[in-house]
Amino acid sequence: MILLGLLRRHDDTRVFRILALSAVGGLLAAGTVAAANIASNGEESSASLGLGLAFLAALAIMFWCERWSARALVELYEDVQQTLRAELAERLRSAPLRSVERLHDERGRAVGALTTLSTAVTQIVTLVQQASFLACMSFIIATVSIKALLIWLITGAAIAYWLSTNLRTLGALQSRQSRRAGTLHTKVEELLDGFMQLKLDPQASDVSTNEIHAASSDRCRGQVELTAEHDRNYLVANALFYGVGFGLAVFAPERPLGLDPLVGYEMTILLALSIGPLFNCLQAIPAVSEAESAASTVLEVLEGLAVVEGDVAGEDGGEISELELRGVAFTYETRREAGSSGFTVGPIDLTLRRGDLVFITGGNGSGKTTLMKMLLGLYPVEGLVRWDGQPVRGDHLARYRGLFTAIFGGQFLFDRLYGLDVPRERLDDLLERFGIADVVRFDGTRFQNLELSSGQRMRLAMVVALLEDRPVCVFDEWTANQDPKSTWFYYETLLPELIRAGKTVIAVSHDDRFFARADHLIQLEQGRVIVDRRQASDS
Repeated sequence: MILLGLLRRHDDTRVFRILALSAVGGLLAAGTVAAANIASNGEESSASLGLGLAFLAALAIMFWCERWSARALVELYEDVQQTLRAELAERLRSAPLRSVERLHDERGRAVGALTTLSTAVTQIVTLVQQASFLACMSFIIATVSIKALLIWLITGAAIAYWLSTNLRTLGALQSRQSRRAGTLHTKVEELLDGFMQLKLDPQASDVSTNEIHAASSDRCRGQVELTAEHDRNYLVANALFYGVGFGLAVFAPERPLGLDPLVGYEMTILLALSIGPLFNCLQAIPAVSEAESAASTVLEVLEGLAVVEGDVAGEDGGEISELELRGVAFTYETRREAGSSGFTVGPIDLTLRRGDLVFITGGNGSGKTTLMKMLLGLYPVEGLVRWDGQPVRGDHLARYRGLFTAIFGGQFLFDRLYGLDVPRERLDDLLERFGIADVVRFDGTRFQNLELSSGQRMRLAMVVALLEDRPVCVFDEWTANQDPKSTWFYYETLLPELIRAGKTVIAVSHDDRFFARADHLIQLEQGRVIVDRRQASDS
């Protein structure tokens, strides 16, 4: 059982203790029934008094066991959930970039699965308690009559057989309904994300709205179907319980299967006491099954984020004289639906020197951003990357990444300067220099406003990059959303300043007006370098 394995992985002893006490609670619950059954047939008051005291003691211990085990399991699960969150965060931090990119929606599913686990975990206690109770009731019924036990077992077997053949259908409907809900959510997100475009295109807006209506209707129909299937299973299980259990116990001829009227009456009472626990047990099974699926999802995501030794966040890398790429290549995963292998960038041979201004150019999809990620050590590559003559691998990878500060398209902006302790004056000067001092406020701890335009976001990203003050600056189309004045400032002033400060600048650019200013020009096409030219810079 995956869910129990998840709990045992955290604290095996506590899990055993909780389940044991849950079982004891179920046994004591059945014991109270047995005591009442014996006392109702007893003749001596002293015996009844003793049974009464035993009855009360069993009740007290039963309630304590149930309360303690339920609370302890919730506490255990909260500890496990906290550990899983920490492990998920650590693995996300330490996993290779490509592993995280491949997860896509699974990351959100894992977070949702943790929530599902928290709501379903108490069902385990219910399942153990009620199953223990039913096991003891089976023993008590056996003491009444072997025929009564046979009727009870036939009833349980009929219900179990029915459910075993139909719970899979119910699970498939639940999975389908989950996918329908995801489709509806995606369609609504598309409407919100593309709101401006749809406002300007009534035809597209109609199609989008109709798709939302269709997805919503599909989900409603699915929910009706799911509810109907759930009710059908519940009603049939009830019919089997009353029809087989009570029917045989009370109405069947005494021969060959029927019971003596008094035994039949006693059997009816015991069945009536068992129906609640039986259906509590049955209702817990789907919840535990759902929790099993959620636990499987969490573990799959964690396994998909297997930590690679040495693949951790960058640290201070020191200085650099030369970077070399020799036969470096990266291939995206095979696209099964297309029946072809993924796009390959490389093999590439490059030498990048300290103090160079390097421009990388090429058409859309030529592999520029992929090359940058390979260079930064973010993608696992074939071939060899050398830093000042030393191969970059294993323990060197973190220090190697510490050489770089990078800005990519769609750069995420943190509201704090993590790991940076810079003079406030330096920060204020940079905000002023990039023309965003009036829209971005820094209160000494965090930036107060990140609701910025695309161009302003890239300027703030540049402010942070300059504050990091690392020896190699990597800029992926920084000017894509800038006005002409900012573009000229970038090429005419900022990049030359960085070069004079001893930085190596590697920038993706499509602006051929400035190509002559580069010390090193690289052009990509279809994942291959077609131009690798060193040239005299005019700057």
